[in-house]
Amino acid sequence: MKNRVERFNNLIRKIAKGKSSAVDEIYSEFGGLMFVYAKKYLYDKSYAEDLVSEVLFKIIKGAKTFDYSKNGLNWMLKIIKNSAINHNISFSKVQYEVADETAFFDAFSEDFIANKLDLQRSIKFLTDEEKRVLTLTYWEGYTLREIAKIINKSTTSTHRVLKSALLKIKKSIKGDV
Repeated sequence: MKNRVERFNNLIRKIAKGKSSAVDEIYSEFGGLMFVYAKKYLYDKSYAEDLVSEVLFKIIKGAKTFDYSKNGLNWMLKIIKNSAINHNISFSKVQYEVADETAFFDAFSEDFIANKLDLQRSIKFLTDEEKRVLTLTYWEGYTLREIAKIINKSTTSTHRVLKSALLKIKKSIKGDV
């Protein structure tokens, strides 16, 4: 596994230096993994190929700021997961706007609706900063390092804010708040 991480990180380094052939190498060596992982998180499995292309673009975009001491494969998988979640959210918004309210809710189980309502109630307990970090992480797909720059905090502090927000949501849903 270590060799694969080193190989992936070296390819990111090549991309940062402007070698476009490294993108093809990433796709040929890791494209299958990317595709399978994307399908795992997508409601609409047919979007997986498009998502892989989108992720490759994000890797190109982030190559110059990537920290090569980190695990590049984990970084890629996180981008895939966040991009898939963003797509699912966008897709559900489109569905909601198109369908009438009863048809929309008929498509989901009572548990899904209850969980969604619990989450909406839980968000009310968050600070503005926690809401912003959650939005940047799960809806906009930024990495913690990128978010830290945006909110002008250290990566460690940003991680603490994210953990605090998730803990508050968890407690709220369990009824501990």
